[in-house]
Amino acid sequence: MHPLSAAPRTARREATATRVARVAVVALMAMIALSLSAPAAASPGEQGESAATALGEVTLSPTPAADGFLPVGSVTASGTATAGSTIVVDIVRAGQPPQAGCTASASPVDGRWSCATPLPNGELTLRVTEFRDGDSLDSWTTRLLVLGPPVISGPALGIGIVKGVGYPSALVRATATGPASAAVDCGRVDSGGSWTCLLVAGDGSRLPSGSYTVSVEQGAPGASPRWSHAQSRTLTIDTDNPPAPTVTSPAAGQRITTQPTTYAGTGENNATVSVFVSGVSAPVCTALVAGGAWSCQGTDVPRGTWLVHALQWDAAGNPGPSNLPFEVHYGRAPASAQPTLPTAPSTPSPPPSETLDPEAVDPTPAPDEGPTSAPSADPFFPGPVPAPDRGETPPLLTWGTPTGFGWNIPTPVEAFERGNWAIAPFLGLVFVVFVALPLRMAMLLAAGSSRPRVRFFGRNRPLAASAGEDGPLVRPAIVVGGAVLGAAILAALSTGLLPESRYVRLLGAIGAGIVVLNLVGVALASRLASRALRVTTWQRFVPAYLALAALATLASRMFDVHPPIVLGVLIATTIPLQIPRARRAAIALTQLVALTALATAAWIAHSAMGRVDGFWASTLSEFLATVCLAGFGSAVLLTLPIRALPGRIVFAWSPLAWAVTTFVVVLLAAVVLMAGSTTLIVAAFAIPVGFAACVLAAWLWQRYVAPESRR
Repeated sequence: MHPLSAAPRTARREATATRVARVAVVALMAMIALSLSAPAAASPGEQGESAATALGEVTLSPTPAADGFLPVGSVTASGTATAGSTIVVDIVRAGQPPQAGCTASASPVDGRWSCATPLPNGELTLRVTEFRDGDSLDSWTTRLLVLGPPVISGPALGIGIVKGVGYPSALVRATATGPASAAVDCGRVDSGGSWTCLLVAGDGSRLPSGSYTVSVEQGAPGASPRWSHAQSRTLTIDTDNPPAPTVTSPAAGQRITTQPTTYAGTGENNATVSVFVSGVSAPVCTALVAGGAWSCQGTDVPRGTWLVHALQWDAAGNPGPSNLPFEVHYGRAPASAQPTLPTAPSTPSPPPSETLDPEAVDPTPAPDEGPTSAPSADPFFPGPVPAPDRGETPPLLTWGTPTGFGWNIPTPVEAFERGNWAIAPFLGLVFVVFVALPLRMAMLLAAGSSRPRVRFFGRNRPLAASAGEDGPLVRPAIVVGGAVLGAAILAALSTGLLPESRYVRLLGAIGAGIVVLNLVGVALASRLASRALRVTTWQRFVPAYLALAALATLASRMFDVHPPIVLGVLIATTIPLQIPRARRAAIALTQLVALTALATAAWIAHSAMGRVDGFWASTLSEFLATVCLAGFGSAVLLTLPIRALPGRIVFAWSPLAWAVTTFVVVLLAAVVLMAGSTTLIVAAFAIPVGFAACVLAAWLWQRYVAPESRR
């Protein structure tokens, strides 16, 4: 083809391409203009969404005061934010990490949100933060002083005592409306956040029983306290004392030959009844009244005739008066008082440690083992309610009401019936062989004696002349008052003390007994012996004796020892080492004999008095009981052949004289003080034997094994 013939065709193709290009450019420009001028199409998930908004002003309900004070423990925050965003409310306190409050989602329609959060008491910052896709968009904060209402805790039934939890150091006030009205300032909340309030009428009297609405609020201290809102609760107040319970079993005058014993009677529903026996310091048993009746079992009541009574506390805690106490005989009657059939052979009285059938109770009253006082009321809490089935009001506790201190001391006849006279010699022998001598050996071993056998039995070993042996010299008059009071309290605690006037009398009687014991048994006895021998001695106060008295009291209470172990000697006689041993031993023996004689005389006099009533008779009985118990207990202690005790002085002079003296003192003490419990009797033999075995093992080690190991 000719080259010129192709030109028109080429021109047509170029014109077509130009038109296509122009159309493409125009279409592209139109699309760009359309995208810039028209709104973008909404995605399916964003249909109906409004335009974006920032976190607006947050509103709090209730509204805080101008300074941020808020009298409630929670707040509701609300406002507007970006639709679909998340709102987080935090609580920020100085020096503490942020505490999470509440979380809300802004409405996808209008962006509104609301959430409620609890607030702690005190100064804090409330922070509201808006989040979208994990990013923080905006935040809002405000300072608050929060003091919410206190919390009322405790049972719904009581005598008018309200307790709860509040903000430390805040003021608390309470109001009560019901059968009567009360408005009480309860004081401040303690450092632990607790408060207690007693609701009383305006004149200070107790509120009448009934249902009350109690409202409590707390305030910030200051010239013009700002108070929180109140918390209210309905409580039932019961201020009526229950009547005295009745005891139907055991009956008055009944003899109880076995234990445990069943005690039963009637009382107020849901009340707590405690049964008391005059020979036991603590309640013998406690029961809950159900269906108007109660029943419980008690044990460990010593042999003798005791007064039994019961007290009850209602469900609200109000104490009632005691029923009139009545006598009950515990243990079998003496063989001479028990009738025998002509055809039945006579049988010996059972030992005190017998185990009998709990159901074998003789309901027939039997002769008493000793004189007793007439029954007298013994309520721990006085009340105006008369005792049931009696046309009289039980008298209140007085200064002349017996405390029962020393009633567990057996008479000579009772000591014979218990078998004390038969067992006491063995206890005396056990004390000498397995307690006193091993204790002396233990002291020598502790001192590092190289020849324990020679020094243990040697008569020529002098007493230690170190200053620490005799201690400092102190006039007894300087410390006797405090020492006597402390010893009296310890002696009384061995059986139990109660906040009653009769126990003040008891402390006086015990204190008088301890004074007589020290003045006559130690000071006067040693002074007379010193003058007769023409030597000079003096007395000193020994604080260690009080510590030993405390240990004796603790042992009596822990192991329930009746009669208790009592120590009353507080002073010691210092005898110069220059005095010959025979004279020193004579003075020491005089003290031991005087203490034992005083205790024995007091035992006989106390047994002759029997059960007593009234101020002066009770005081004398308690005085004699103190001299008896503390005299024997102290005499046994002073026979130990250790340190500067009289027993060591006698032992240094004559081991045989010491052994005989110690045996006699312990024998008499065991006759009077030995309890009838089989467990205690077994322990009195087993413990000394175990102690002696340990000391012997230590001596063998030091004597034979230790020297061989050093070679």
